[in-house]
Amino acid sequence: MTLLPGIVFPSSPVPSEALADGLRFLPRHKLFSPEPDQWPFLAGSDADRTRLLCEALRDPEVDLLIAARGGHGALRLDRDRILGTLKEHPKPIIGFSDVTALHFLWQVAGVPSVAGPNVTQLPLLPADQTDRVLHLLSTGELGPLGVPLTAHRDAQGQTVAGPLAGGNLAVIASAAGTPWAPSFSGRIVFLEEVHEAPYRIDRMLWQILHATDLTRAAAIVFGEFTECPGFRMDLLLATCGQFAPGVPLFSGFPSGHGATNVAFVSGAVARIDGRTATLTQPGVRFSATS
Repeated sequence: MTLLPGIVFPSSPVPSEALADGLRFLPRHKLFSPEPDQWPFLAGSDADRTRLLCEALRDPEVDLLIAARGGHGALRLDRDRILGTLKEHPKPIIGFSDVTALHFLWQVAGVPSVAGPNVTQLPLLPADQTDRVLHLLSTGELGPLGVPLTAHRDAQGQTVAGPLAGGNLAVIASAAGTPWAPSFSGRIVFLEEVHEAPYRIDRMLWQILHATDLTRAAAIVFGEFTECPGFRMDLLLATCGQFAPGVPLFSGFPSGHGATNVAFVSGAVARIDGRTATLTQPGVRFSATS
């Protein structure tokens, strides 16, 4: 079984060369590309990007969606229109970064989604991580996940389980206090970031610790903080320890904007073993719609 991906553009425009490089890994695909609009940092108008994403969901030939790139703009989409279409035509979406917002929406709809590389990141990852996504497209199955983490402070020796969710810190902070905001209660929450200064990372973390239910998470797992000059993990741990005491903290999840971005099923249950601090998630099979 081979799944046909629909390539969607929910966020920023994609340089043509970067898109072409990524599409070489996807010889079978269908593009849903908007026309440029007045905002140079968006792939198209909010209405056009929303319409085309819904078109991809309704298209009987398309089995799943893959975001062309992240950037900015997903939170500007018509949330209610997408949610209604998604409930009528449930299909998974693959992506990360700004696509974090869409993973929240997929969880509201009860539809599985895959936090993993956008099209433009496919040529930049190690072969095994790209192959993980291509295996999903060729077989319909995302294999089981098992990654070693580093346990911090009170997390050492604790076994925790819950739906694995989260994503980009800036997107989560921006969504807080809006209808897009997710619930983190009882979840293993993954966080990553790129191109941010330590004080801005701390500000966004403080925001979501106070404006969401992150303090009721089963655990917080930090991924990659890519090209963040002066980044210090100990400061993140200290902020969480001060404002979310008792929440187990882990780091080292190999996903983000850097050299690694291991795909996982957003919203599906994962487990962190207390003895080994290894995070595992069972494999998931996706079905074709056509």
